[in-house]
Amino acid sequence: MDQKEASKKTTYFAFSMGKFSGDFNKLEVTIGATDCKGKYLVREKIVDTVPLTKEACEKYLSKVFASGVLDWNEEYRGSAQDPNGRSWGVEIRFEDGEELYKGGLDSYPDNWRKFIKAVNALKLPDIK
Repeated sequence: MDQKEASKKTTYFAFSMGKFSGDFNKLEVTIGATDCKGKYLVREKIVDTVPLTKEACEKYLSKVFASGVLDWNEEYRGSAQDPNGRSWGVEIRFEDGEELYKGGLDSYPDNWRKFIKAVNALKLPDIK
């Protein structure tokens, strides 16, 4: 599946990031047949939500997928294990039931900045 096709077949997208010793923030996008909802969570508690049209959601996801997230390795790990390090994860579910998970610890794919800019485009608090 290519990046463009993935944005139309996604039913759930989540990005989380946090420190071992601090808050863990998460952005979830749930896509229904006719609508879409974005949620921002801190430590699994919903802090903010934003309703989206199906079209707005597909446009958002197309920018996220344009960062090449489907081509990332499954795991990125820094060479040193820092107890104050940052972990991150991307979870994607498709309409056919397929699930993808990409994640890391103190290490990121080459196009990380493009991904962060795209993922933070919703009118929800940014995850950095």
